[in-house]
Amino acid sequence: MTHRDLSVGYQAVQSTHAALEFVLNFPEIAQDWNQSKYLVQVTVPSKNDLEAFRDTLDFHGLKYYAFHEPDLGDELTALCIEPNPLTLKLIKKLKLL
Repeated sequence: MTHRDLSVGYQAVQSTHAALEFVLNFPEIAQDWNQSKYLVQVTVPSKNDLEAFRDTLDFHGLKYYAFHEPDLGDELTALCIEPNPLTLKLIKKLKLL
């Protein structure tokens, strides 16, 4: 998940960075993903919305990886969230990338 003030192509790259880091940091969850193969990329309107969404994930105790782009001063640019029924509920309100 990235914010819309970056181009769609750039958002896709940032999302991929987050996904790869998630796999490296949570291999047991990544192994479970191997069963379903579901992948959804969504976007939020702004950096503030992305940060607020991260706070929501923390509140609910969901596992995620937050990617910070070094070329943008380590700004938060993407999140990769564990597969979970609550994750699906939270992202349903967001626009597909």
